[in-house]
Amino acid sequence: MRANPIAVIVLMCGLMSAGMSIYAYRRRNTTGALSFALLMASFSVYSIGYSLELISPNQVVMEFWNKLQYLGLVIYPTAYLIFTIQYTGHEYWLTRRRIILLFTIPFAVFLAKVFDNQWRLIYASVAIDYSGYIPMLNFERGPLYPIIIAYQLFVVTCGNVLLIEKRRFGSALYRRQTRAILISVAIVYLTFGLYVSDFVLIPGLKYLDLNPLAYTLWGSAMALAIFRYHLFDLAPIARETLIEMMHDGVIVLDTNLRVVDANPEALRIFGWRQPPFGKFASDVMGNALDYSKLSTVNGSMVSETTMKDGSKDRCYEVIGSSLNEKTGLQIGNLIVLHDITERKDIERKLVELTLVDELTGLTNRRGLKLLAAQLINMADRMQVNATLLFIDVDNLKKINDHFGHAEGDQALIYTANILKSTYRSADIVARIGGDEFVILALNMTEDTKEAMLDRLEERMIVHHQENQKYRLSFSVGFSRYEWNNPRLFEALLHEADQSMYERKKIGKSTHPVTVDLEKVHIHS
Repeated sequence: MRANPIAVIVLMCGLMSAGMSIYAYRRRNTTGALSFALLMASFSVYSIGYSLELISPNQVVMEFWNKLQYLGLVIYPTAYLIFTIQYTGHEYWLTRRRIILLFTIPFAVFLAKVFDNQWRLIYASVAIDYSGYIPMLNFERGPLYPIIIAYQLFVVTCGNVLLIEKRRFGSALYRRQTRAILISVAIVYLTFGLYVSDFVLIPGLKYLDLNPLAYTLWGSAMALAIFRYHLFDLAPIARETLIEMMHDGVIVLDTNLRVVDANPEALRIFGWRQPPFGKFASDVMGNALDYSKLSTVNGSMVSETTMKDGSKDRCYEVIGSSLNEKTGLQIGNLIVLHDITERKDIERKLVELTLVDELTGLTNRRGLKLLAAQLINMADRMQVNATLLFIDVDNLKKINDHFGHAEGDQALIYTANILKSTYRSADIVARIGGDEFVILALNMTEDTKEAMLDRLEERMIVHHQENQKYRLSFSVGFSRYEWNNPRLFEALLHEADQSMYERKKIGKSTHPVTVDLEKVHIHS
């Protein structure tokens, strides 16, 4: 053995490739990892075999290590093609039969190399050149040699075409990954050209094979994609989900909740020009989301948030979930923002329809119960009383019979408008039945009831001046809520209802308020 610096450098290249192969193999359950491990292993076999060839004591030992190198040399193009097929999402191409066929040619070439001393298909002749700094193997190319070179270039180029095609439509992160790989492949093409053309790059090392260095650079570029851009961690898992044309915003986070990638819709939502790679989600997306729920395997998060979109507010449903390997190891997180603004608008309208009377726009019976509960709670906190007026529109049937139901509906609308313009915005005004209305208001004194009726009378006078068809009149009942003697709202409503009917039985003339004494007069 004759150790030399060049052999040491080549050996280091082989060991680096071996380390990357081991790393990828440990993550073999992730798509693409096993083929990448095989690719790095083939580089390692080639480089280590060549380093041992460079320190061999005689030609027989040199040729032995040279044959072993070919095992890596014939495998790496196929391994690279399989890796690119998997990485670009075409794994369904790789049936068992096709994989066997892909390795048929490499196996045949390696077999030809093993028996090359007898067949001389690859090396027509072999000798040791002692003219340089170190003894090196010199050979004359056989008939199969150019075919092997062409085959290797063809297979590697097929893999690169897949990468380039996928890169055109890939995410920003994917483009960075593939750019690093493709740049390093260019170095491999250059080294191939120098080797085949017999160009002497380093005087004194005429027959030095630079491919181990080129392969190491190639593998290092892939390692950059793995470690920096999380090639195995996120891209194979998220690429099918991270569809560029999705209408939902999609963001990929690593396990430390830092942004790894985002699709165009997410960029638009947050106003980013490009994904804020490496920044914590809480720094660039705000603290409205509960990121802590994503910190564990199978963690999930569902929430809603509102964001500005120009002058409008947009509401988003935010769904977060962990990204896990097949082994269950958490390797990242996926956040999807779905625009639910229209749905929220519809829900709001539906709520309004369930709580609002469609004809008059007043609160309906269901809405009255909800609002009354809030007002009574407020009365208890403020230690004040409340007054409830139960109002019945007199002789609505006569209006319907003489003018038609459309005018009857209009009379109810008139009533609603009178009540809304009479009472305060803080008072509850509701229609709870066909011709029945309720007013519920906070008050401080016993005579508030009379004041409320006085205001109603004033508004009625104005209305009668504006409407000459007929004159509206109401029957009114009362009940009083006392904070120091609380009662259920249903009891208040029942009491006011009974009060109203009692006044109807006695007759309107017994009521001191003129608005309550008017009979409906229909002009013919």
